[in-house]
Amino acid sequence: MQSARTPADTEADLRQLHQVITDLLTVCASVAAEHAPNGTWTPAASGTAAFTEAASVIETLSRSLNQTRRDLRKISTRARRSVYPSPPPSVPAPRNAAIRSTAPAEEAATTDPADGDTERP
Repeated sequence: MQSARTPADTEADLRQLHQVITDLLTVCASVAAEHAPNGTWTPAASGTAAFTEAASVIETLSRSLNQTRRDLRKISTRARRSVYPSPPPSVPAPRNAAIRSTAPAEEAATTDPADGDTERP
């Protein structure tokens, strides 16, 4: 069982949230300053090398964004656990489970006489 969170824990989470977002924006500003100082990306190389440079820019931003998402998920999980300290276990339904009839076997084995059908054993 986890101990109850205090207001200081919440403040620490908020400080971490601010730091995580600040780090992301710092990376974005750094990439923009390096690759688009006038607000428009102009590749340093031409031809197919421009594609390599573009991929590098995207990779840097993507890596930073993914790290931010992971950090935000950790913060969110801590906050959720403080509200719901021990969630009840849940058993997910099996994927692609066939729908089964809940009718008794003898009822499932009959047809509708109103349709002119007869009962089957």
